[in-house]
Amino acid sequence: MLFFAPKILKEILSNLPTIILKSVNITEVLKEAGPFLLRFGKSELDAKLFGSLQYLQTNKLQIVNKLTQNSADQSLGIAVLKLYFGQLKNEQGLVLDMRSQHFSQAGTILNWKPNSTWYQMKNEFRLALIDLYKSFYFDNHEKFVQALSELGLSKGLNAEQVLELKELFKNHFGNGDQTEVNFDLNAFNDSFAELFKFFVAHKVEIKTDFIFLGVYLITLYQNLEKIGGSHNVREAFISQFPNP
Repeated sequence: MLFFAPKILKEILSNLPTIILKSVNITEVLKEAGPFLLRFGKSELDAKLFGSLQYLQTNKLQIVNKLTQNSADQSLGIAVLKLYFGQLKNEQGLVLDMRSQHFSQAGTILNWKPNSTWYQMKNEFRLALIDLYKSFYFDNHEKFVQALSELGLSKGLNAEQVLELKELFKNHFGNGDQTEVNFDLNAFNDSFAELFKFFVAHKVEIKTDFIFLGVYLITLYQNLEKIGGSHNVREAFISQFPNP
């Protein structure tokens, strides 16, 4: 199914759990994401596209973050996490590939040179995803369930199944207060696979945006796993979305 996919995308998709590739039609996913695929011929993000993007333009693709000698890894991880969450604010799209080879450090500045993996989520999906994160980090049960519904992930489920899905997502996000999180790609794959086993068992239709969210998360995990150490994900999220 991935024969005609660009090499970089095949490399990233190869990290997705097998259950995902069996439960969705990747050919249809790639077809629907046509504009995304057309940009794969370029190694860098189109300057014209970049020039129209308020969030990226404002930050000039630099993360100004004081890196102390005692906590350089943690500071670097926080900077990457802030970028991950911050991109979700841009309704015009985001760059999916957050792997370490696209970042370079100059003193206390972390520079990001994005490639052409630009993808635009449907606005209702993007907003629902933000709401899901907000409800998780601000511990709001009702909004969490509502966000699952807005993402189309609880369609046809009864109340008990919705609660089961909620617990699967909370396990995927990670337990505890999220102030010291270790990133492990294998653990991510395991919890992501559990979600898709649930979707397959209950015949939940998965939207294309959710698959590309998986790609976005994989590249984040690859970067943070390489950085190592633990990272304050809660701090990174609240810095971008301070209000519930």
